[in-house]
This record gives sequence, structure tokens and C-alpha cells, in this order.
Amino acid sequence: MAITSSIVIAYAMTRFFTRNINQEITHLKQRVRFALRDEPKNIVIEQQEEFFELSNDIQDMLEMVLTLQEENYHNHLESKDREYQAMINQINSHFLYNTLSAVNWHAVLSGQEEISYAIQLLSKYYRTTLNKGKNKILLQDELDNVQTYIDLQLFLHPDRFTVEYAIDPKLLHVPIIHLLLQPIVENAIEHGFSQDLDNQLLSIKIQRETSDIFSIKIEDNGTGFDVQQLDNILIAKTHGYGLSNINERIKFYFGNKYGLLFDSSLGLGTLVTILLPILADDAKIQEF
Repeated sequence: MAITSSIVIAYAMTRFFTRNINQEITHLKQRVRFALRDEPKNIVIEQQEEFFELSNDIQDMLEMVLTLQEENYHNHLESKDREYQAMINQINSHFLYNTLSAVNWHAVLSGQEEISYAIQLLSKYYRTTLNKGKNKILLQDELDNVQTYIDLQLFLHPDRFTVEYAIDPKLLHVPIIHLLLQPIVENAIEHGFSQDLDNQLLSIKIQRETSDIFSIKIEDNGTGFDVQQLDNILIAKTHGYGLSNINERIKFYFGNKYGLLFDSSLGLGTLVTILLPILADDAKIQEF
């Protein structure tokens, strides 16, 4: 009888402790799932006395996984930025400038003033686009690039649209990363003004938002986007140097509080806002 009672008690205790252990393991598994979907700083695993060492090991493992994920994300952005630099550097600038200079000289000799004007614009556009292979550029030079691009578009398509500028001159010597504005302006012209309607207007406004943040607002009154298009625009995998690339580059260099914001209505137009930090003109921006 005593042996039977001992067996029953042992069995009951085994069931009790097994059930508790299974519950604790189930709870740990649930916390791991939640943690992998959350930011690293929000990873919390309750350290029960019986599972103190196991909890710590899981905590360390999760932090390592999330660190590797973050490193992989940054490596991806660095790879994209190297692709951009390769695209810029593969253009033989000396050959390009010499060719354009020769064509311009022939245009002047033959009295083709309009052709000469277009060639000078093209030469200036490529000079500012290449930017001597550097990733850092002053806002003034980036504006020169996009203004030249707009002038070329107006030369090719006279009266297609008008353009307005409202720029805080105190921000002109703020350094930014190169080639941010032209793709957005190109998108506005090629897609926003695709129907060649009357009174099409492109507006570029640059202003200080806070003591350390400024904005560049590029707005058109063109065709606009519907809600679904607007939701997908920053994650679209476009050919060439698209808007998602620009947003990723800004966040990579300056942090997640900077980047692109979109506001658009179908048939009414689109506003793209770029948020950037106000850096000193001698600030260093990482080069690749």
C-alpha cells in the first residue's frame, strides 16, 4: 500500500512539474515570436527563477538576430548606394564635355542660338549631375542641377508647365546628399503633367521647419495618385533611380525621422515633402 501511494504521489508531482515546465516553455516561445516582430529595445522576456539562464540565453540570441537583421539592411543600402556611384562614375565626363563643347561651337558658328542654348544647358546639367563623383553637395548646387533639368524640359516642351520657386536663401549652403531633387521633379513632369492640361504648375519651396530640420516641398497640380498608388509608391521596385531609393538613402545617412512624405489626390496633384537635417557647411557625409 505504501509503495502504491508513493507511486501515485510521484506520478502527480511529475505531472505537476511537467505541466509547469510546458507552460513556461510555451510562454517563452510566445515572447520570442512577439520579440522578433518588435524593435530590439522592446524585447522583454520574464526571467522566471527556474528559467533564468534559459531566458538570458534567448534574450542574447534575439538581440544577435535583430542586430544581424539591421546589419543586413544597412549592407543592402550600401550596395544600392555603390550601384548609384557606379552609374555616375561610368560616364566619361571629359569625353562628354569635349563633345558638347564641340557641338556648341558648331552651333554658334552656324547661328543656331537655340541649339547652342540647349547644349549649354545639357553641359551644365551633366556637370552638376556628375558632381565630380562626390556624394555630398550643397543645396545651392543641387538646386542648380534641378533648375537646369527643368529648363531643358521647358526647351523640349515649351509652355507645357510653369514653375515657381520659393527658397530660403539662408539654407543654400546646407550640405545634403547628391541627386535628391531631380528624380522627384522628373516624376512630377513625366507623370503629373502627362495629360498636357492648361495652367499646369510646378512649385519648389524650401523652408526651415525647426532649428535643425528643413523641408523641400515639390508640388504639382497634375493628375495625382489614388490611395492605392500612394500606399505603394515608396515600396515600388522601379527601374532606374526611383523614389524608394531616395527615401532609403535619406534614412540611411540621416536617420528614420527624415525622408519623403507624400500627399496626393487623384485629379488634383501631388505634394512631395523631403525632410532633411540642417547641417553645417563643413559637415562630413560618408562617401563610398
